[in-house]
Amino acid sequence: MSENTFPKKISQLHLVAACFDEKDMPPKDSYLGDFLFDPAGLKNLEQQVDKIFMYQSKDDPIVRFSHVERYNAYLRNAILNIFDDRGHF
Repeated sequence: MSENTFPKKISQLHLVAACFDEKDMPPKDSYLGDFLFDPAGLKNLEQQVDKIFMYQSKDDPIVRFSHVERYNAYLRNAILNIFDDRGHF
């Protein structure tokens, strides 16, 4: 999504326990394949979406909390919804 330009403005995007990269992933879950992306494209995404919401649990055993922190470094206007005890939703 971050590498494409859409003809219309996207009103909302919700990222739930989204993997940022393969760093900090459990070994058996570390292959993201086609889900890997260039973080520089997130600026393009941010320009096309009115509101971005991110949901992450601090105790997620699959997608570590550090992933939402890395997203937040690029998506500064995103609204973070942080949970303490939801696991991997």
